Amino acid sequence: MLRMDTSSISSQDIAMAVRGVISRVGETVESTAAKAGITRTTMTRRMTGQSSFTVDEVVKVAAALDVPLSQVFRDAEALAVRRARLSA
Repeated sequence: MLRMDTSSISSQDIAMAVRGVISRVGETVESTAAKAGITRTTMTRRMTGQSSFTVDEVVKVAAALDVPLSQVFRDAEALAVRRARLSA
């Protein structure tokens, strides 16, 4: 497994990972926000990159989708690795 410095994971990587998990489990951003107790406006801002997810919000999203928190961060790391390879 490739390990990278976690500071290389951007807020965009987190948002894309969250979007991917939402899609894989067959939910919508709106339903996920409701289940996670995050306002639709806040969730939209996070998903569009207008602002970053807090760790607490990522925890809530993972719980709402019934996926391990580690999965979200593994997906974000994979996206960061891909982005780094493309820019190299």
